[in-house]
Amino acid sequence: VDTASIYESVTYQGFTDPNKVQVRAQFDINQLYMRSTRYIRDVHNEGLLTPRGSLVGLADDVVEQVHRYSIIEEVLTSGSNVTGFRLEALIDLQTIAEDQAYIAPTDAMPGALNQLAVTVRLNDGSPSTHLITEITDSSEVTFVTPVADTGQFERPQIIAIGIAGKEYKRCIVMGVEPHQGGEMSRLYLADERPEIYA
Repeated sequence: VDTASIYESVTYQGFTDPNKVQVRAQFDINQLYMRSTRYIRDVHNEGLLTPRGSLVGLADDVVEQVHRYSIIEEVLTSGSNVTGFRLEALIDLQTIAEDQAYIAPTDAMPGALNQLAVTVRLNDGSPSTHLITEITDSSEVTFVTPVADTGQFERPQIIAIGIAGKEYKRCIVMGVEPHQGGEMSRLYLADERPEIYA
């Protein structure tokens, strides 16, 4: 403030407490810096489960080089456990494993994030994430630890693959608008950035 040469005045209608005005102004400044990027995606209304304010996962290999995505073609099982998935298409896992953010298990410090993982969007919209063994291009993924088959996975659920802990970008839905005559909805997303509220 002491070195600023340009000032802008903002009025917060309805605020009468100076302390609350300062808190809100700091929040808006934080958003300006931490949520400056917007990601615009169109979705069909039948699949829209995320109104404004929702936390969503964005998997996009343009936004993040280490993101991949596909659709489950078949759920692979052994006995009463799910062991992995056969996917709709071949997934380029080798590029992810060669990324600087990936650390091979043989080189990693204990406890380091050193594997790839798959996240499934379940039918209720919640994510289910599991470490996988593959690090080369594959149309199948195998769980490091099989999970009980309760019918939670099925064709054609959407999956995202990436470095463990970074399978997708956590975003907030900032706005939803009708699109293409009302058949589609246009979502405006921004980075979650929980530190905005600190």
